[in-house]
Amino acid sequence: MPPSDHPGKRGKPSKVILIAEDHDELRNYLVSIMNERYLVLSAKNGRQALEISREVRPDLIITDILMPGLDGVNLLKQLKSDRNTKPIPVMMLTALHEQDYQLESMRGGADSYLVKPVDESILFAQIENIFARQSVLAESLDNGGQVDIQPRELRASFVQTAERIIEKNLQNSTFSPKDLAQELKISRSTLYRKIKQTSDENSSEFIRNVRLRQAIKLMKTGNYNLNEIGFIVGFNSTSYFNRSFKKKYGMTPKEYLKQLQY
Repeated sequence: MPPSDHPGKRGKPSKVILIAEDHDELRNYLVSIMNERYLVLSAKNGRQALEISREVRPDLIITDILMPGLDGVNLLKQLKSDRNTKPIPVMMLTALHEQDYQLESMRGGADSYLVKPVDESILFAQIENIFARQSVLAESLDNGGQVDIQPRELRASFVQTAERIIEKNLQNSTFSPKDLAQELKISRSTLYRKIKQTSDENSSEFIRNVRLRQAIKLMKTGNYNLNEIGFIVGFNSTSYFNRSFKKKYGMTPKEYLKQLQY
């Protein structure tokens, strides 16, 4: 078995994911949040990831773009040029300044992108979307190309509507799942079920994570300080904002802002 930072969850996993990331802290963080759902293998550089991929054939590869030696873009090219590894979907980890690399990766056949710092709910949503597309394709082949994907589209539409409502009430720090359910004209239990099905978050986590994503958008503008941002997105104290951000992204808002400025 190729080297990995974590043995994965107990029992027989349904999917194997390989993470290629040279930053030890981020790689360990990704392994730690994913190993309850998947068998997670890890590599510290692109060359090691390529070797593991050829031996194990994982169901998904998540790779950083900028790595020493063999970077993520060239790892992608080598994977897609080998008929044995070409079918493996690849998700690219990108930073804000890597748009040229993102374009090159898109042209090279990358399946999706994830912008650092890693948002756990978006990470899992993208992973499940990739696996869902594979299932849809397999089902399509089994059924002569006819597949009904309306339920998934309806769930995505529901989430987008819920997010817009939260964003409209962003500065209301007391906006709660009860308020969101009332706005959507559904019961709280229905709200919980629909959100859980789509994002694997509870209703409170869903609202908080929308606030955090908006905070990141404001950080990127450079027009506000961190204290202002926390209050703008509905956190009633700086300490609560800091704790929530670090729990979600593995770094404080200040640490993320430094990375952003770099």
